[in-house]
Amino acid sequence: MGVRECFLHDPLGRTMASGRRLKGERLEGGACREIPEATDGSIRSEVLGLDLRVKQRERELRFRHPETGEDLPSHEEEHAKRVEATRQAQPAGREARSEADARRRAERSAKAAERCAKAEAAASRELKRRIAELEAKLARRG
Repeated sequence: MGVRECFLHDPLGRTMASGRRLKGERLEGGACREIPEATDGSIRSEVLGLDLRVKQRERELRFRHPETGEDLPSHEEEHAKRVEATRQAQPAGREARSEADARRRAERSAKAAERCAKAEAAASRELKRRIAELEAKLARRG
């Protein structure tokens, strides 16, 4: 089936011999061979390029980067990080939206003021034209 490694995790240590909580096997030469544990109880996965280990107190299977020695975040930890990042980004997002809304309002106000100024200028020209027309009529009568 193409499976090169298989790992068994028993968080309570009840089903595997001698109370073990983690066991790994690797397909080598057509046969499954047990992957030896490191001195700290971790097992190296060649396929993943990671160490698998069980945190004894939490009975939790964790993946560890072999070069840095750091655990990869669990699903719960990764989810918590994303929730926190979203929570922190929301106020910034609201602030950015508020600034964008203020800019749009200012642009609308500027455009409205420009339209008003154009309308006033047109009305002023029309009044001057009408005054000149009326003055011309008065001059012809007098």
